[in-house]
Amino acid sequence: MRDHKIKTTPPRLRLAVDRRRLFDLIDRTGDCPVTWVSSPAGSGKTTLVASYVQSRGIPVLWYRIDEDDSDPATFFYYMREAARSLRKGRTRPLPLLSPELRPGISAFTRHYFSSLFGRMPRPSAIVFDNCQDVPGTSVFHEVIANGLMTVPEGVRVFMVSREEPPAPYVSLRARSMLGGIGWDDVRFTLDESREMIGMRAHSPVPEEVVGRIHGSTRGWAAGVILMLDRRGVPSSAPDPAGQGPVFDYLAIEVFRRFDERVQDFLLVTSLLSSISPGIASSLTGTQEGASILAHLDRNSFFTERYGAEYRYHPLFREFLLALAAKRYTPGELASLTVKAGRLLIGFGQTEEGIRLLLDAGAHTEAVPRILDHARTLIGLGRTATLEEWAQRLPGELRDSTPWLLYWLGMGRLVTDPAQTRDCLERAFALFESRGDHTGCLLCVAGIMNSILLEWDDYTRFDRWIDWVDRNVDVAAPLPSPEMDAQIASAMVCSLTYRMPWHENMADWIERAVRASEKVSDPVARLMARGNVMEYHAIFGNFIELHQVAEDLRKIAFSPNLPPMAHLAYMVRIVYLHDWMHGSWEETIRMVKNAITLADDMGAHFLQGVICLSGIVGAFELENLELAGEFFRIMEHQDILGKRGMRGRFCSMRSIYHMQRGDLALARQDAENAVKEGMKIGSIIYETYARIKLTYILCRTGEKKRVAEELEKIEESFGAMGHIHLLYLARLTQASIHFDEGRTQEARRTLEEAFSIGRTKRYAFTFYSYWQPREMARLCAEALDAGIEEEYARELIRRHRLTPDFPRERLTNWPFPVRIRTLGRFEVLIDERPLSFTGKVQKKPLMLLKALISTGGRKVRQEELEDMLWPDADGDAARISFKTTLSRLRRLLGDERAIEVREGRVSLNENHVWLDTWALEGLAERVSDLWEARHTRDWNGEASGLMSSFAGICGGEFLDHDDDPWIHPCRERLRRKSLKVEQMLSGMLGKEG
Repeated sequence: MRDHKIKTTPPRLRLAVDRRRLFDLIDRTGDCPVTWVSSPAGSGKTTLVASYVQSRGIPVLWYRIDEDDSDPATFFYYMREAARSLRKGRTRPLPLLSPELRPGISAFTRHYFSSLFGRMPRPSAIVFDNCQDVPGTSVFHEVIANGLMTVPEGVRVFMVSREEPPAPYVSLRARSMLGGIGWDDVRFTLDESREMIGMRAHSPVPEEVVGRIHGSTRGWAAGVILMLDRRGVPSSAPDPAGQGPVFDYLAIEVFRRFDERVQDFLLVTSLLSSISPGIASSLTGTQEGASILAHLDRNSFFTERYGAEYRYHPLFREFLLALAAKRYTPGELASLTVKAGRLLIGFGQTEEGIRLLLDAGAHTEAVPRILDHARTLIGLGRTATLEEWAQRLPGELRDSTPWLLYWLGMGRLVTDPAQTRDCLERAFALFESRGDHTGCLLCVAGIMNSILLEWDDYTRFDRWIDWVDRNVDVAAPLPSPEMDAQIASAMVCSLTYRMPWHENMADWIERAVRASEKVSDPVARLMARGNVMEYHAIFGNFIELHQVAEDLRKIAFSPNLPPMAHLAYMVRIVYLHDWMHGSWEETIRMVKNAITLADDMGAHFLQGVICLSGIVGAFELENLELAGEFFRIMEHQDILGKRGMRGRFCSMRSIYHMQRGDLALARQDAENAVKEGMKIGSIIYETYARIKLTYILCRTGEKKRVAEELEKIEESFGAMGHIHLLYLARLTQASIHFDEGRTQEARRTLEEAFSIGRTKRYAFTFYSYWQPREMARLCAEALDAGIEEEYARELIRRHRLTPDFPRERLTNWPFPVRIRTLGRFEVLIDERPLSFTGKVQKKPLMLLKALISTGGRKVRQEELEDMLWPDADGDAARISFKTTLSRLRRLLGDERAIEVREGRVSLNENHVWLDTWALEGLAERVSDLWEARHTRDWNGEASGLMSSFAGICGGEFLDHDDDPWIHPCRERLRRKSLKVEQMLSGMLGKEG
């Protein structure tokens, strides 16, 4: 890797002409934040921009563009290195363009440049020099133009080029963001030519000569310099528009001035884009390299110094290279080029050295150098550079070099997993034929990851799982912890989705965790722990999941973790957040942040997975509109073309249709989810989808299909021993049995499900299906039958389930607020008696009692005001009511406990249990049973109702209160209780 300073050091200013007229012109173009400076080679445009920012005292970030920047990842890497010099954001480097971000490069670019500009002081400038060195058709210019859309006020950008702006910059010009300074502006005036001649001539130059030089060169700076020989006497001027005359002039007026020793030095070192004295001396065999370069720079012979490095002016280097091709035979030039490449590699300038080896056709020598550098390039996201080198090799050599195929494959892992698999399988065959066990292991790990990322056919795992079983001892360590982590991690994900019943599953999980503790690379540790975490999540091992998630969090917030790896962590945590915590609002907040971050980084391929988590949270919050928004985002994702993601999408959407009441569409999507699970070859996906389909078939009354699907689900349990699937299946079966009136069987099945849920700490029931009313029903049945009551209450509280059962059957339901008025007045908040830190707040409690006495539903506010403040005028009563209502809500601990709508006040039935309501509901049921006693089999039902009556009715209504508005309600409830008791006694007496 070359020193980034070679690309990011501004030129030194020596003998620069005062160009205040152009400085003023640049100032006047300040309304356009981007200025394009274009003129021929050697016209002084780079010096102009450098002297301008210096004269204005503007801090500058200088970037010298070259052909390497055709790979945008190279540009972003070196720009990141340049940005380290900025004070702000120094501890958090700018992101790299990793391969998976290339499809969303526009978003990544905007985010990158916004971050870059945010670190820059105000005012400041960025200079992109030598823009012509990347072809106008390159994606590089699209990247730059897109990034410059975000230039903030106080930052100026200068684009320096021999050519006019390519097409991608049209949009900047259309937005009035791009101004231009051209050749007519940059060319020297007579006064500026005179000043340059005066600075460089060894003796005064007559005005006539100055005029002739200026007229002949037409203000071309390089021409002025070229026409000045040591005597200051001009000769015929080269034409800046024609390269031939310029080269001729350089040959006659510049090159011939040097002795043969310096000429050879110039020709040989022109092979190097940047020249260090040490490399120059080694390459040319002269110990005078440093003094020659210093002399050239000191005397302005088209040589510039950048720190410890020198560069020939592009025009001069082109001339030298053309001359070298004429002076040396092809064989001599190739030998010199190879020698230069070796020296550069030896001095650490690997990339430049590899290119020279390739230029010279030294392919076999270049290959090991490429392989040594491949990991670094992939780590920096510069896969395009690696592929460019590979394409320059003969096809036979490329296809017979397994490590080259391996690295080419790994560079495409995320962007094109199918192509990765093809490369790695070919590399594997070569490694296997040569007995290279290490190469085989790494290829197998990469192939497994490519199959997972394809989301298309998990049966492809079988061959590679079998290979590992035969060739790797699960108890024996591999040559390095890094390799151990890769193989173990790949086996965990492969077995999770394809063979979860594998006899060594637990051993591979333990090995992945153990190996991840020994590797220093945080990305490798994150992947290994992440795959283990996903296994525990899918199999419902939430106790283990919590521990792994905490370990993963520590890794994810390490300072040297790449932004893309951190985003991948966020996606996993968002995906599992609701499973671990159940804080649905927080889950949605995290989902939206992750979507924004993925959009900023251009990681659009992750948005589908993120949206799945958002849909889960939206379902839990019963917000179908929000779920619909996430579905619409997913519908525009390319990943839906993959079977695995399409199956999960259909699975989720079947729930959406089910909650909207469209069972036909719900069934269609569930059927499709099952089919996709079968096609992809994942028994996990298939079985989860079957449980959902079974529930929908039950709702549509297709009993035969229900029985068939349940049988297939049971077969899956036998194969996998999957406790979480068993939990969901038993919940589904319990619902079916209750629907069919098979109460005892339903309760037995429900007890098995809730016992699993309590033991495994399942605080959620989603994944297969989520129907809040159905879960409320099952929890009510559990409470009614004394089945895992505390676990049922936990589900109710966690998911805010609201009852759809008769109130008299909900004596155990964990309402946030429970109020008893029959026999004693008692208020329970989250099942704890209401207590007061100070004196009892009588007025709020009087309001509560008055509201209950008037029925508790849609009571006119004026009526309550008259009851509690009979002597107050209207305004005073309303103010007192609002104040007291606010105090009462605080006492009850929930704003939603009391609702006021259109001047009517109600207790919220979803949050408050009231014994008088339970008594009224019980009275209606008893009356219906009494009326049907001659035509209906009510044996046993009356006993249950009498038990409920005894639990509700403990005495008179508010028997210790004597307010006048209490008596009518007390008398009404007394009569109702007496009537209920008489009917139940009559039925029980006849039954006996």
